[in-house]
Amino acid sequence: MSQTSTTSTGSHAQTAESVDYRWTTIVTNADGQQQPPRTGAGTFDTADSYTVRIHDSHPDVAAGVFAEVCGELVEYHRDEVLDARVDGLPDPVVPVTVTTTVYDADDNVVAVLTGLLRHEPVTEDEVLDAAVTFGQIAVADERIRIERTRRPGGISHRDPLPLALDLDTAYGPELDAYPVESPGTGIGETDRAQLRELRAAAAELRAEVYDPEYCRHQLAAMETARAEARDTDPPIDWHARVDRWRRLLEISTEAYLDAAGIDTAAEQLRTRHSARDLE
Repeated sequence: MSQTSTTSTGSHAQTAESVDYRWTTIVTNADGQQQPPRTGAGTFDTADSYTVRIHDSHPDVAAGVFAEVCGELVEYHRDEVLDARVDGLPDPVVPVTVTTTVYDADDNVVAVLTGLLRHEPVTEDEVLDAAVTFGQIAVADERIRIERTRRPGGISHRDPLPLALDLDTAYGPELDAYPVESPGTGIGETDRAQLRELRAAAAELRAEVYDPEYCRHQLAAMETARAEARDTDPPIDWHARVDRWRRLLEISTEAYLDAAGIDTAAEQLRTRHSARDLE
């Protein structure tokens, strides 16, 4: 990262707030667009709210804020690139230039730091690792959501939602249905293991819920029974059953959509490795 430092004086609008310094940081993207300015103010005897450090001079404020903003931008952009590539989307616009300006108590410009950000390239292996991690997180999140749907508020219902232990998984993906990458396809042993782990996460996600079509069938049956006001012994709360099957349909649909996204990410990564092997 290249840096230059200059100092100058100037007049800015006066404010009633008593501070030792103010700072503004401007970030310019590769397309020439500027991000919303980052601003802050503080005194030399207390920690700055942004850097969480006590600064003893205006140049120290400039250096601290500049370094913090640059580190934040590089890390955040890298995460955005990983998210986009896992989802098969174009890379986000790159932030390239950072300028931090510090003003004294009289709003005179007393320090300026400017520099170009250096972004390390994101490798395909890193994208693969991120896809596996995202798949595992999606599975964990869906499990929590599913359990909350089965037992809303932690209450044990007289007519609880059925557990997923006896689900008919005829429509769920079998791991053997996925192609097994063999040596010579451009995918190493570690990558093949990660791809299968990613695909297993998608299959596991589907196995945690009912098939959406089954949920729709059950919901329709419950709505019909409620409309016909069937009498049973003991009595059945048809409204509660309709509500719970509606929730099950929503959560199973979300789970299947997440699983489809994981499958897509795995296939994209496999294709990239195969294409690289042909180059």
